[in-house]
Amino acid sequence: MTEIIDLLLALSQEIKDIKTRIELIRVTRAECLKDTWIDNQDVLQTLHISQRTLQTFRSNGTLPYSKVQGKFYYKVSDIEELLQSNYYNPNFKCDGNISRENILKKTHYGLNIYAYVLRQYYPETTVLSLKGRDCGVTRNPFNSGKSTLQINVVDNKAVHYDMKLTNFKGDVFDFASYHFKLVDEEELLLKINKELHLNLDVKQEDKLSWLDEPDDTWYAYSSFYKAPIRNVFPTQKVRLHQIFERITSDKYKSITEQFRTIKDPKEARKFKANHFDYVTFSGVFSKRNDDSLIEHSSLLTIDFDHLENLEELKQQLLNDEYFETELLFTSPSGEGLKWIIRIDLSKVSHNEYFIAVANYIKHTYNIEVDQSGKDISRACFLSHDPLAFLHKRHQKL
Repeated sequence: MTEIIDLLLALSQEIKDIKTRIELIRVTRAECLKDTWIDNQDVLQTLHISQRTLQTFRSNGTLPYSKVQGKFYYKVSDIEELLQSNYYNPNFKCDGNISRENILKKTHYGLNIYAYVLRQYYPETTVLSLKGRDCGVTRNPFNSGKSTLQINVVDNKAVHYDMKLTNFKGDVFDFASYHFKLVDEEELLLKINKELHLNLDVKQEDKLSWLDEPDDTWYAYSSFYKAPIRNVFPTQKVRLHQIFERITSDKYKSITEQFRTIKDPKEARKFKANHFDYVTFSGVFSKRNDDSLIEHSSLLTIDFDHLENLEELKQQLLNDEYFETELLFTSPSGEGLKWIIRIDLSKVSHNEYFIAVANYIKHTYNIEVDQSGKDISRACFLSHDPLAFLHKRHQKL
């Protein structure tokens, strides 16, 4: 029997030691992680925000950053601090002037709340005797009415403790919660405001207020054409997620692999023209020419050909400071990229916008882009790319 007891004690100690080591590892890893640097893509995935929002965070100082060779990096500790500073409890929805701070201002640091509650139990007696910031000892209705309740003001807020019940301590809102039997923050503050006639404004929730909020929903439509390229009449109007599904599926896998084995440039051009479906990303057309445009999609296609470091440019484009990527995929040759971005045609034309973007790319990345992108009816062949990128706003629900 003694051996069993000794064994259990030894196991208990080992378990304690293991828990201690695990906690030490957890704390150590957490501390190390705070000093870790992450890039744009990690921040976008962590915060679920757009490139434009992240750019705003950098510009207005919301999120500190470091910039090395055109790429941005952020500290995990700064991300954590941003999240903590914007922490919101969805169970608390009080608006207007109702807040703990305003209630304390209107109730003499909360002393009036204590007095109100105590008077409900002892209406014929003096419940509080204020001396400076100390109210002395009074009866505690939650401890059988014993004179054990000490109330005073600490850091501009009234607090309490019971001299006999060691666990009975807290601030004025805890005390009110005992009395009103309310644990929900919103209900408690509203109740205090009502019962003490504080007349703090209560903002009525407008159930249709969401109609005034910014809407990030945006659908871009393009025309889809079946091969060959000489077919200039579209077969359907498509959205980006439909194009993305075609590119990432196996639909074009076979012809893409076959095309990339062709070495003769002339034969390659002929094969591409005859076998690859294509789209006009910049709009919907009745026929593929600029004069037959029905509706512009607010999309611009930028072609990058014969890239020496395709993956590097791909990451740079996804992290670009000024343009959000709507769709990005590898060209049929496997040596280029198709970059689809959103443009604003309210002030400049499609052609002017293309020239501006081309100059920006030349200045930023030192790369010349295919000038055919300036044509609104520019045909873009669809290839197989299982690693294509699609902005979340276009992803199929």
